[in-house]
Amino acid sequence: MIDPLTTGQFLIGSSRENHADPNRVDFSTLRQLMKRAVTALPILAERRVIRAFAGIRAAVSDSLPIVGSLPGETRVTLATGFEGDGICLSAIMGREVARIVRGMPPTDDISADLETLSPARFTPARQEALG
Repeated sequence: MIDPLTTGQFLIGSSRENHADPNRVDFSTLRQLMKRAVTALPILAERRVIRAFAGIRAAVSDSLPIVGSLPGETRVTLATGFEGDGICLSAIMGREVARIVRGMPPTDDISADLETLSPARFTPARQEALG
């Protein structure tokens, strides 16, 4: 991702590291990001890095987001764990969460997908059924 800012700077990212320290910038990953960015936009070779940051991405153990009502707590609706895809999926997930909280069924074309993302997949009964 290369995002030109109004200041004339560029925001370049993003990555996922599994070194378990969300406060540490992995400089080998940063070098790889910069090489790819320069390949895509050669003018960046004339720029210098002035800042790097690390942080936490909301991720789930099975790599899928969680969307739906919490089992046993139907007044609690979750939409989390999208990692870097939250911005891209926000409109469709917002629409579906709005339907859920209003007691409406999901949109037909994504109902199977929402079932896959249900928080119920983590309940003991579902885990046993999956074997």
